[in-house]
Amino acid sequence: MKKIIRNIFAVIFLFIGFLGGFIPILQGWVFVLIGFILLDFSKKELLEAKILSIIGKTKIGRKLADLWARVKDKNRDAIKYGGDKFSDIYKKIDKNVE
Repeated sequence: MKKIIRNIFAVIFLFIGFLGGFIPILQGWVFVLIGFILLDFSKKELLEAKILSIIGKTKIGRKLADLWARVKDKNRDAIKYGGDKFSDIYKKIDKNVE
């Protein structure tokens, strides 16, 4: 049930992002990014790699791809184990800060 609701919200954000590309008031890329992060399907990793390879052909795209890789690497545990590990990650951050 969680997966279905999450995918519904992802599609809504993707739709808003698509509309935001045509409406100058709305920043569409932000909603597309949020929608893509929320999407949950089996071939997501392959699609992500394909998108990053296409984007990586430009100078700005390489920087964005590097940023995306760093964010994914830094949050590897949260991505792998889901929402249950977020409290553990925050505890680790708090220990590192002190």
